[in-house]
Amino acid sequence: MNPVAQFLLPSGARAPSPGVYWLCLVALLLASLRAHAAFEILSGHTSITDDAIVTEASLDLELNDTVVEAVNEGIELNIVAELRLLRVRQWLWDEIIGEWRAGFRLKYHDLSATYVLTDERTGELETFTTIRDAMDSLANLTISLPVVTETLPENPRGYRASLRIDIDRASLPPPLKLITEITPAWQLGTKWSQWTVAQ
Repeated sequence: MNPVAQFLLPSGARAPSPGVYWLCLVALLLASLRAHAAFEILSGHTSITDDAIVTEASLDLELNDTVVEAVNEGIELNIVAELRLLRVRQWLWDEIIGEWRAGFRLKYHDLSATYVLTDERTGELETFTTIRDAMDSLANLTISLPVVTETLPENPRGYRASLRIDIDRASLPPPLKLITEITPAWQLGTKWSQWTVAQ
């Protein structure tokens, strides 16, 4: 008998077969996958005007039950959009010439039973009755960055924009922060998505 199973089982009880252990493991993995809803960038477009870089992105920001429960228990969730502007080069990797972050803070207010979403760039607040509505409000994201475009380095090959979306796990309370680093349910971030900048 497996010594661990011998320790856990009552005296005289038969240990489960190895097949049962494998079935339990598969069940746990499937449960983890079901909980692992993730963010997705569906499409994006960036253009450079006389005084700004404007990025528009279509997003799917689904939260799984684990994260929703944490928000409902009072945990603030910070959603971060990271944007890069890259100069295209022929023989070398593209050069990053600008990086920006846009943050949105989601908090549940128990007394009013509402979800408040704060745009950290502008301080603008929006209130929603469901967490789904709050996340859907970010589904069509626009980031407008005031930039003196004359200061951008000239580049006949043009530019690319790169975007990713994630939650800011570093802003979570310390005990929860450690858990989120090893729990699939909290790994919501997208990979970098790139597209050519229109000029």
